[in-house]
Amino acid sequence: MGVTKDVTRIILRRGDDDDFTNEIADTGITQYEGEPKWNTDGKQLYVYDGTNNVRVPTENADSKVDLTKIEMQDSTLLETPVTGTIEFDDDRLYVTNVGTQRSIDRTSDVALSSVACANTTDETTMWTGTIGANDLKVGNVLKVTAHGQISNNSSADVLTLKFYIGATEIATIDSPGKNLDADCWAVEFHSTVRSVGESGVLGRWLKMEIEDDANVTCGTTSVDTTGASNITITAQWNNAKEDNTFGLGLGWLEFKN
Repeated sequence: MGVTKDVTRIILRRGDDDDFTNEIADTGITQYEGEPKWNTDGKQLYVYDGTNNVRVPTENADSKVDLTKIEMQDSTLLETPVTGTIEFDDDRLYVTNVGTQRSIDRTSDVALSSVACANTTDETTMWTGTIGANDLKVGNVLKVTAHGQISNNSSADVLTLKFYIGATEIATIDSPGKNLDADCWAVEFHSTVRSVGESGVLGRWLKMEIEDDANVTCGTTSVDTTGASNITITAQWNNAKEDNTFGLGLGWLEFKN
């Protein structure tokens, strides 16, 4: 059925001929046990066994091996970076394109359709960024972006926009007391994870803007990272009227590392 081998790093290199057994070692390039390598035409896969590059047998030597997914095991970053290396360490994926190991930006929870809060006084969830239990790691950098439009029936109709991490309300902003007609609103959030656990700490900066009114807040927030720490944006009108509409058109969450 096959043998499972822990993959802790991948180093991308190209072979120069069809029959190499120790080509990389001969050229003086450091090679790591378990490292895969293709020959020139991509029809044969080799794995370094600590001494030689050993050809991986396939049922049809003329068929390419179909690698649709790779599962990497958590390991420790190389002490000396190696150009062309992909590594997985402390739940982060790193790429070394020249001489520095850099973690890969990950984006999720992209709003694919518009969401509206209209003709209701119920607090309505406009967007959610999913952060599961223990997803946050020390040093994570998070960014949230959201945009949309707002209209109201009269200057007396006010909308309250709220921003949450888990169940903790971080900030709110009220729409300006004037007539609004497809005016823009925006939310921008930056955060770094300082510590994790039941009393984890996030450093954060948040700007919420509706038309020309803005609310900017910064500081730290205590978050229990052992449970779900979803980021949520909600909206709530003070009056339920047909012309009171608040819509989200764009929204996404970025794990910068």
